[in-house]
Amino acid sequence: MALVSLNDQKSTPLPIVAQLPNFSPDGKQVALAFTAPGKGMASIYTAPVGQLDAVSKVSASSDYETDPQWLPDGSGIVYVAAGDQWQIRKVAAGDTSTVVLAQAPAGFVISDLAVAPGSAWIAYTLQSTSDGHRSVHISSTSDPSVGLDLPQDRPWNDRVLGWVQAS
Repeated sequence: MALVSLNDQKSTPLPIVAQLPNFSPDGKQVALAFTAPGKGMASIYTAPVGQLDAVSKVSASSDYETDPQWLPDGSGIVYVAAGDQWQIRKVAAGDTSTVVLAQAPAGFVISDLAVAPGSAWIAYTLQSTSDGHRSVHISSTSDPSVGLDLPQDRPWNDRVLGWVQAS
């Protein structure tokens, strides 16, 4: 996999163990899940576009981290982390301290993370590890105690697809 500049067609190969690249809103940085040499689990890193050899880990955590999403206002990154329980964490740009925005109950995993266009909300899917049932949840990025559990249509088909900018 490689990043290709649309301006000059310059190609920058991604490290073989990098996945899920996500560009910053200004297009100058990329966040990606990356398994560093000698490490067993992926973590979230950022790097300037075109300088992927200069990656910086965004948190001090040793938990499995995946699915980095830049906040549309560029103020930070949200991502999924799995330690004792699955969580969605937020880290401010240039900082390594994290805020937990959502935590899955025991026996559930988090997937399908999506950030609303105004950066105020995230949506994600909770999936039961015992029966596979899914449900969609929405949480505030500024106050983790504010959220909404969407009603299920059917227990097998609830997944976050994305947000639409209101006109």
